[in-house]
Amino acid sequence: NILDWTTYEFRIRPREGTIWTGYQGNGKTTFLRQLIASMAAGGQRIFVGSYEDSPARFLSKMTRQILGHFPSDDDRRAFDAVREQVLCNVIMHTIDGVASWKRFLEQAEYASRRYGCTQAVLDNISSVNLNLDDNKDVMEFAQACQAFWKKTGMHLHVVAHPRKPHDDDRPKPPTASSIKGAGYLADLFWNIIAIFRDDKNNASLLVHKQKETGDQGAPMTRKLLFDRSSERFRLDGQPVNRESYVQFPQSTE
Repeated sequence: NILDWTTYEFRIRPREGTIWTGYQGNGKTTFLRQLIASMAAGGQRIFVGSYEDSPARFLSKMTRQILGHFPSDDDRRAFDAVREQVLCNVIMHTIDGVASWKRFLEQAEYASRRYGCTQAVLDNISSVNLNLDDNKDVMEFAQACQAFWKKTGMHLHVVAHPRKPHDDDRPKPPTASSIKGAGYLADLFWNIIAIFRDDKNNASLLVHKQKETGDQGAPMTRKLLFDRSSERFRLDGQPVNRESYVQFPQSTE
């Protein structure tokens, strides 16, 4: 795996939903994109509703994480290997204008039936037609998400921004209650994970909730180190690894 979870207590399980939160620029989408690449490289198929970033930009960044470096524009061999071995398992969905969260869930369910997708990613909740200040709207969304993963067996990942801290000079790690629309989301989603960047190279991964194990309250925290060259996170204690995660066929020339 691009990110070795074997030394960590959290697991991505079927029929669950996870909220990924963090302040803008702290790396929550970077971390989740790395996790998606890891699962796709392992053969899982992932449906991604990319409503904040364009699919081209999303996949370009993922390609860098997979290869471990920024490929040159003429490196056709590298692009072909990434496409044939990893990106073939990633189905992107986008739309001009404001996306419908109901449409996202419908398309993700179809991807589960038609293509065998096991993971669905909504990036992000602020980019769909959902009023996070309306409790009724948030409750309808959260209940629909819960019904979705129970019906399909998929794991649903939702990226959600926290409210801005009162003291911008010394922001604290976001908590479950700081997520916009937190009430029903925190109650009905099985897992809540925050990424909090301490500086440009280091961050913390905080698991605020993991329903399967009963973890809730004081978060499980692990230090993350960021390698800018590969745009990969690694758990503290793991060595830097910039090797490609695709296999290149031997040249016949």
